[in-house]
Amino acid sequence: MPKPEKIQQVDELKAKFGKSADFVIAEYRGLTVEQISSLRRKLREFGMSFKVVKNNLALIALGETGVKNAEQYFTGPISIAFAGDDAPTAAKVLLEYQGKTKLVLRGAYVGGRFFGAEETKELSYLPSRSVLLSQLAGAMVSVLSVFAGDMQSVLSTFALSIKALEEKKAAAG
Repeated sequence: MPKPEKIQQVDELKAKFGKSADFVIAEYRGLTVEQISSLRRKLREFGMSFKVVKNNLALIALGETGVKNAEQYFTGPISIAFAGDDAPTAAKVLLEYQGKTKLVLRGAYVGGRFFGAEETKELSYLPSRSVLLSQLAGAMVSVLSVFAGDMQSVLSTFALSIKALEEKKAAAG
């Protein structure tokens, strides 16, 4: 029979996995408490959280939320950066810490799919969600302004043609 505190931990993890569509997995072996606290503060600046987890409890919580095939990422001392829907930013922060500390990226879960360590590094090169949305909005505005200019040109040409036709008929009598 599971202990009540373990049941509570699984429930907390399920809630975190439910709130955060994406997360990045890292091995924290060799990090000091100060380094982990610094990493937590940095992630908190972006509205993210960082949690050291027990592998079995995390796998149970993931299984109960419908995530499959996670076992290969949950071996050894594991921590999770809950990224919400901005995994590129979480990957960037963790990659930055990997360069300064002994933190090791293991992988990421983004869009319902697991990515390995190398793919997670590539993910860190993507712009954040807000930047991608602003780029999309800019592209849409650009297309609409070109369309509006084309429509104005067509209407101007049509109006000038009508005016020329009227002048021609008036001159013909």
